[in-house]
Amino acid sequence: MFSNLNLTKIIGGISKGVSLANKAIPVYKQVKPIYSNVKGFINTFNTVKKEEIKEQEKTIKQFERPKSYFISNKNNSRGSFDLDTLTFFQ
Repeated sequence: MFSNLNLTKIIGGISKGVSLANKAIPVYKQVKPIYSNVKGFINTFNTVKKEEIKEQEKTIKQFERPKSYFISNKNNSRGSFDLDTLTFFQ
């Protein structure tokens, strides 16, 4: 099982891993601030969007009439009509 492993293969594998890490770390350091800024931008955008929705709701509520203006008039001054016996011309 360990017969194929020798010191040169182990060192070569470690060297490849370290060189890959040396390439990945600077990329990570460059991408991390961009990711943080995009995340902050999205949070700011969502906050602004919520505020706009609240302002629209306030504007709509300004133009709504209170329900007390719509008092139903239950007195029918013209009398009651029975549709089954109603005749227009005789």
